[in-house]
Amino acid sequence: MCEICCFQNQGYSSPRADYTTLGAAPASCWRHCPGSSNLADIPSRGLTPIELSAKKLWHRGPDWLWHGEPVDCLAEERCKDRVTWSLLAGDAAVGLKNVMECEKHGSFSRLLAVTAYVVKFVRALKQAIKNHHYIPGGSPNLDPPVLAEAETMWIKESQLQLMKDSHFSTWTKQFDLYRDKDGVWRCGGRLQNANIPQSAKHPIILPRDHHLTALIVDRAHRKVCHNGTKETLTEVRSRF
Repeated sequence: MCEICCFQNQGYSSPRADYTTLGAAPASCWRHCPGSSNLADIPSRGLTPIELSAKKLWHRGPDWLWHGEPVDCLAEERCKDRVTWSLLAGDAAVGLKNVMECEKHGSFSRLLAVTAYVVKFVRALKQAIKNHHYIPGGSPNLDPPVLAEAETMWIKESQLQLMKDSHFSTWTKQFDLYRDKDGVWRCGGRLQNANIPQSAKHPIILPRDHHLTALIVDRAHRKVCHNGTKETLTEVRSRF
């Protein structure tokens, strides 16, 4: 065993092993020394001189120095013991509720923000897989189109509950339901010629017992500054 001491700032190199020797020796000459066999770690553990003098490792070194060669690496660092995780993209459709839990969010804006970040991450991951490497960049800010897409995703997810209801066929005729270009169910009716915004002409239908609906109502209630039920319903019905 040799100890390498190089003090380049002082212009001194220990005669026991010059640092230029490292470059001259082939890689096959070097082995990994486990921490349990490294005698240099012994005095750094706060031992008294008496305890240090009783250490066999300190006086003789590791046993493999006398009888064999050291292990190549620690057990936990062996390649065969490493666990590799893979991300697989399947063709099966996965519902948004299986990825995120709407009930764990207390505000509509926070739900959209978290969803938008997940969407941005998934797209960056797909691009990295396609290009076989990750390209850093992109703004961490959430643009309005991404937030709008997140809102559409959750609206469509909540409407799946409506489609499973036994009264959905009756509601389709009663409210003249149709799907827009984004696949969102909207109400038809006689307001298409009215001088009001398009979202108010064909409001989005939502299930009354879904957590998303409660978050939307809560957002409308806060937007009208807690004025009351009438103002809150007016705000909600401007889009839903």
